[in-house]
Amino acid sequence: MRSVFLAIAAGAIFALFLYATVGAIGYAAALSIPQWWWSAFHSRSLGLEAFVVLGRLVAVVAVSAPFAWLVARLFGPRAALVATAMTVAAAFLVEYPSAASLIGNASAKRIATFGFEVLILVASMPLLVGLLRSRPLTRRSSAP
Repeated sequence: MRSVFLAIAAGAIFALFLYATVGAIGYAAALSIPQWWWSAFHSRSLGLEAFVVLGRLVAVVAVSAPFAWLVARLFGPRAALVATAMTVAAAFLVEYPSAASLIGNASAKRIATFGFEVLILVASMPLLVGLLRSRPLTRRSSAP
């Protein structure tokens, strides 16, 4: 009975994660770039790529954090495996349509940026689950 509940919970968490991830990525893509940002880079192309990657990083990590906490609490020792399966499936559903058209006619810089964005999406929740499931660094002892 518990495994049925966990399977249903995993499906619901995945659906909510996918919906929230697509919304957050869309919101990050729609942000306007502030004027002071351009002066930090020597070319507009580099400034644009950096803003897109940084915005996507913040959006994906912000969305992944509450889901990572929920997965770590519900799935115990299997939480990292469940989180990895969710993020790989989400990356396939979100990124595959654009990857099919990108690979043939894009520059090496754009393909590398795309690969880094996929890595961010795939690694964010499993890393956060690992951090949440790890033991604290300080050891509390009953001193005499």
